[in-house]
Amino acid sequence: MGYRGRRIAAQEYKDLDTGEILQYGNLVATPLPKPGIGGDYFMSRQTALMRLAKDKGLSGDDLRVLLVYMACVGWENKLETISHQWIADELEMQRSNVSRSTKKLVEAKILIEGEKIGRHKQYSVNDFYGWKGDTSNYEKKVKAREKLEQKTI
Repeated sequence: MGYRGRRIAAQEYKDLDTGEILQYGNLVATPLPKPGIGGDYFMSRQTALMRLAKDKGLSGDDLRVLLVYMACVGWENKLETISHQWIADELEMQRSNVSRSTKKLVEAKILIEGEKIGRHKQYSVNDFYGWKGDTSNYEKKVKAREKLEQKTI
């Protein structure tokens, strides 16, 4: 999905001391903003939330750690390197408890473990539980997962 059009904006040059407009400069074509809800969002399925709520294997601390991961997720569900110590500091928890919760979330396939960069492992959020990104890419992932599930049956 592209931009709906462009707007033309003139750049002003002002005298910083007097505030007088000295001249209008270059005309700049800028894209109109995309319609939508902005960059600070994370979509989640209601069925996934209910599954998390009913999962007796996850403690309240596990869910709190998951919420931090979801709050920090980037485009296409990639998580930037977030240290367990940083999460522990944010939640006022012990780092070992954050590590334990993260391990449980990976075992439950809520978080997907990626490669290790430096001392930190990379994670992404399983797209069943939520998505941040272009909805057409999400639809492609869902279709690919459905095809894979049909092949394994």
